[in-house]
Amino acid sequence: MKRKIVYILSIGIVWLGFLSCAEEEKYLFGDSLDARLQAQLTQYQQTLCSAPCGWLMAVGTKDQGIAGGAYRFWVKFTPDNRVVMYGDINRTTATTPRESSYRLKSMQFPTLMFDTYNYLHMLADPTPVLAGATTGLGLTSDFDVNLTGDGQGDEIVATGRLNECPFIFTKATPEDTLAITNDSALSTIKTATIALWETMKYATIDVNGFKIQLSIGNRLSALTYKDRAGELQTNIIPSYAEFNHDIRLIEPFKYEDVEFDRIVWNGSQYQIKINGSEYAVFDNGEPSYPLTFGVGKAYTKLTVDKSILNTAAGNSMVEPFLSFYNTVANGILATPGYTNRYDLSYFSVKFNEATDATGRKMVLSLTCWHRVNLTYLTTSFTYRLREDDDGNVYFTDLTPIRDASNMYVVIFGRGIADNLLSYFLYSGTSTITLTPSETVAATIQPSGNKFRIGWAPNNTPGLTEAIGGFYLVSDPTHYMPGLLGN
Repeated sequence: MKRKIVYILSIGIVWLGFLSCAEEEKYLFGDSLDARLQAQLTQYQQTLCSAPCGWLMAVGTKDQGIAGGAYRFWVKFTPDNRVVMYGDINRTTATTPRESSYRLKSMQFPTLMFDTYNYLHMLADPTPVLAGATTGLGLTSDFDVNLTGDGQGDEIVATGRLNECPFIFTKATPEDTLAITNDSALSTIKTATIALWETMKYATIDVNGFKIQLSIGNRLSALTYKDRAGELQTNIIPSYAEFNHDIRLIEPFKYEDVEFDRIVWNGSQYQIKINGSEYAVFDNGEPSYPLTFGVGKAYTKLTVDKSILNTAAGNSMVEPFLSFYNTVANGILATPGYTNRYDLSYFSVKFNEATDATGRKMVLSLTCWHRVNLTYLTTSFTYRLREDDDGNVYFTDLTPIRDASNMYVVIFGRGIADNLLSYFLYSGTSTITLTPSETVAATIQPSGNKFRIGWAPNNTPGLTEAIGGFYLVSDPTHYMPGLLGN
């Protein structure tokens, strides 16, 4: 009996202690958890509905493919849980308002839920309704938003509930709203802003010797830099253009003590503010990081295509290599027996890993247009790759790769071997006999050329592809430029 009394008294003491703690919590925080959450929901409701010109809402998708990145919407909330929306998805969504419903609910966080289908749902639609989205996933986006903070001010930074996509809500100005509703600004602002970047081939900032190259796209931006270990890094961040042409990264770029999320247009140039200092964005002339081109590198192929590199507006293929290229092309075009039959369309060099004991390789491929048959013909040659103590490369031991065309006759018949083939050959003089449809023999005389591989100037307006070059060690002003790829 005494044990039961003691047990009951113990339970009573514990219960009283619990009540005491509960009273202490109530005293410390003022209200219950439910009451505090409800107060937050009420505050967010008032904030969202009190913006007289609505909000500009940006969301970054997790998908970073061709349709992924930052999307912008104009949203206007009303107290009766209705929302009107425009979006920059396409011309229709940017010019035609759509009304749907929303609600605020406590789900671990105060959560804004767009609970009937609207333009925001198009990003996450698994159908998918947007070209480039993934079936079953859409763009891996969100339409329920976890809200944090006090729910006050002109900007709310939030996170998607399911996929943790970043959201930024910014109060719209009367000018913003007028431009969106009357002038379709959501569909035009990106184009106008990107045009400012086209004046710079390699937009770069230099933060006390630490260079970052900025590639700004319609919805995604790439920030490339070399880290302290010397490794090349690229951060892909959803981004969007403000109406004053500022660029906003939807999440900050961070590396060590360098952090920013805005690129500001001051009317004449772009600037970035970091740790209280302003850094101008400038055209570096070439990428601000080393070119990684070669066997097993970021780029393994270089394509020399005059029709792309040289236009009426500007030339990236310049003398003295331009004359050399024309000599090769004219020689092919004037082949005896095949006069005016073959046009040199382009040629490429590609680095390959070794497949045997002969060492690393480079394959030279020439592609010509057959004017009669209206087809492309390609023939290839393999060199062995060597590198000297200074990092310069040179090539030896030319070997043809046989094909079914008579391109060998054309190339060797006009002495092209003494031009393009010899251009790369450092040593290993040889006579090659080929019999596709007739016997042709050619002696390949080595040029003895060594090359330094690096970036090449891009002087072609509108050309955004990376350009590399083979620079003659004996004459650095002579370089062969080409489009980099794999």
